[in-house]
Amino acid sequence: MDKTEEITEMFYSVFEFCGNEVLKESDEVLAGIIYEDYLDYYSYWLDCNLIFLKENGILSEDVVKQVQEIRSLSDAMFAPGMEFSAQFIRKSKTWKKIFDMADQLKAELNIKK
Repeated sequence: MDKTEEITEMFYSVFEFCGNEVLKESDEVLAGIIYEDYLDYYSYWLDCNLIFLKENGILSEDVVKQVQEIRSLSDAMFAPGMEFSAQFIRKSKTWKKIFDMADQLKAELNIKK
């Protein structure tokens, strides 16, 4: 696997843990998905990776900006002092926005899941 394939795969893998679909899970599973899996994986959306994918024709400028916004909102949700619970995820307008934006990108990029 070359660098472009590896970074592309890393980029797309984040969507498995982000979207309204995760809200169907139990509180315990939801908390694990967000505070373990997504927290680990969303770092693949670093600017250096996004710029690399844009420069190699994998992502458009619009997609890069949307992902940067999702990442920024996620950073705020993982900040010290924020509540870390499934109930918070379910009630938070910011988490709702993150999931809605991720679902919109999944549709735009034709990502299944």
